Order: sequence, then C-alpha cells, then structure tokens
Amino acid sequence: MRDFFHTGLNVSRSDLSGMLSMGFPGQKFYVSRNVGTSGDGKSWAGAFKTIGEGIAALNLAATNDRWLSPGGRNTVLYIDEGWYSETGLTLTASDCTIIATGPGSNIADGTILYGSATQGGWDAGAVIPALRVTGSSVSIYNMGFMNSASGLYPCVTVGTQGSSGPVNNLFNGCFWPRDVVDAYTYSLEDLGNEGLRVENCYFSQSAKTAGVRIASNGVVNPVNDWILGCTFIGTPTGISQAAGHNTKIAHNMFFDSTDDRADVVDTPIVIEATSAFCWDNAGMTSKADLITGGGTINDIGNWGSDSST
Repeated sequence: MRDFFHTGLNVSRSDLSGMLSMGFPGQKFYVSRNVGTSGDGKSWAGAFKTIGEGIAALNLAATNDRWLSPGGRNTVLYIDEGWYSETGLTLTASDCTIIATGPGSNIADGTILYGSATQGGWDAGAVIPALRVTGSSVSIYNMGFMNSASGLYPCVTVGTQGSSGPVNNLFNGCFWPRDVVDAYTYSLEDLGNEGLRVENCYFSQSAKTAGVRIASNGVVNPVNDWILGCTFIGTPTGISQAAGHNTKIAHNMFFDSTDDRADVVDTPIVIEATSAFCWDNAGMTSKADLITGGGTINDIGNWGSDSST
C-alpha cells in the first residue's frame, strides 16, 4: 500500500524499557497479534492476542478499588505492531493509557485497528467499526484506525449520543490512513466531550465528510477542545464543528491529495455553529478561504495558498 508521512510518537518495542522505567503506577497489559495463543496479558511473552482482550482488561481494572489495589488508576496497555481486524470495541475505563508500539511510518508497519462492522443509522448506539471511548482521562498514542464498511458512522467516537460526554481525553501521534473505498463519514468524532486534545495526528482522505467532527451528544456541547499540529491530506473537510465552545484550532496543515485522485481539502476548517479560536493554520489547497461556516470565529494569522505567497 501507499506509504504516508506520519509524525507520531514512533515508539518501538526497543524503546519501551525506558518508558516502563517512568514508573506508571497502575497495571500493565500487553497485546501482540504475533503470539500463538492469548495469555494473561501481563507480559509480551504472555500477551493477549487481540486489542479487544486488552480493552476488556482495562475496563475490568477500572472496576477495582482504586485506592486498595494496583488496578484502576493509570493502567497502561501496550499494543505490538500489526493489523488487528476487530470491531465494536468500547473503552469504558478512565485514567488509562494505550501506547501502540509499531513505528507507524507507513500503513504496512504501523499498529492499525481495522474494523469492518456497520453501525445502524446516525450514531444509533450499535457497534462502531473501530473504537468508542466513553471513559475520561484516556490517552492514546501512535495508534492507527481504519475500516472497510460503508455507512453513515464515524471511525472513532469519543462519547455517545444521549449521555454526558467524558472529559480530558487525548489522541497524540495517531493516524487515520486512507482506505480503498474511503467508507466512513468521520475519522474522529467528538460527542459532547470536554477537554479533548487531538495533537500531532494524521488524516489522509480517511473520511467522506471530515477528518475531525465536533458535535453535540444531545445533552451538552463539547467544551475546551484542542486540535493542534495535525496534518490533513485530501479530506473533503479537515475540521468541522457543528457544536462546541472555546475550541482551539492551531498549527494544523491542510494539503490536497498527494495521489492521482481528483480531490482537494475543499473546506479545511468549517465552524458551523457556536465559537472557535483558529490561529496559525495553513491551507495548502486551491481554495482561497481556509475557514468557513456560520459560527463565531476568531481568525488570527491563518493562511491559504490562493491568498499567500
């Protein structure tokens, strides 16, 4: 498959000894598709074989008494490189970290969660093809997400319709490489989350509609989200906000597709409603307007190729 540029965490297994020495206080679990059979998940030799097992372990650890057991708070899941064809994963745990150990320099050697199930209707509560995060203070590093099914649903969702969203979640160095059919509607959708941070992530024509979508969950609107230093290549819209307050969008770059497809980032940033602060974003497309929409926009020092030299 086509290589792509990715500026993620780039953690290899050989780097993990240093990271482990940092002393994460919670339990540690491991996933590797290269083991023959699943173990107890507590070492690379005895790793879980699927990401689903690893997420189930995080969810179970979060139910332990956080003050009397080593489980619960600050649990870490390490995932070895490779393609994991799984579906309908929901992370309910809070105070946990997921670190993909594949380099992630291209889609052949990254760590990819590759879903294939179709969600019924508009966020109807059925399974999603890759991942739903409903816990708070969750950090995900260097992970890739794709799917192969067509339908009106996001690839990864933070929060769910009809209930208050989680808070203080982070995606850092993650990547959404393009699929052959570009099937899913949004790469990453935020439903009512507060304090979501999307940093140094890569979106390569991975959605029919938008790379990052900020929307209401029907109860509250997202608040204090950050989208920083991300790269969008060939997505019809880079960042779309249907609802939200005090969103900060900065240091992102929007490129036309690098292949022979007839596509551009038509609307790099669309603030449809409410408000956002946008500064130091670069729209490398054939469109003059980097930021559009009917919402309140604080537009500071952004530039597009039609109006800049």
